Amino acid sequence: GITIDLSHADFSSLATVGGYAYKNDLIIIRSSDEVYLAFSKVCTHQSCTVTYDPGSNQMPCPCHGSVLNINGGVVNGPAPSALKKYLAKKEGNSLTIT
Repeated sequence: GITIDLSHADFSSLATVGGYAYKNDLIIIRSSDEVYLAFSKVCTHQSCTVTYDPGSNQMPCPCHGSVLNINGGVVNGPAPSALKKYLAKKEGNSLTIT
């Protein structure tokens, strides 16, 4: 697992709901006041890096048009399978992902 210091400038986008950030091969999303989600950032189609659109609550892949939902599941291919999801737990200013 990894631990992220949420007060660090690299993760300032996670200070607001709808923000997202990358750490290693992960995309971390703040989906509500208390909930953080973590997924592999690597699209299962051809390994491009997914982004996050808070308006649609989906993770689009800019390379070939795949769209994944907030649970990592495929909404629109060509991605053949869901993104791997990790457990994210916040304590104080620390977010631990396992």
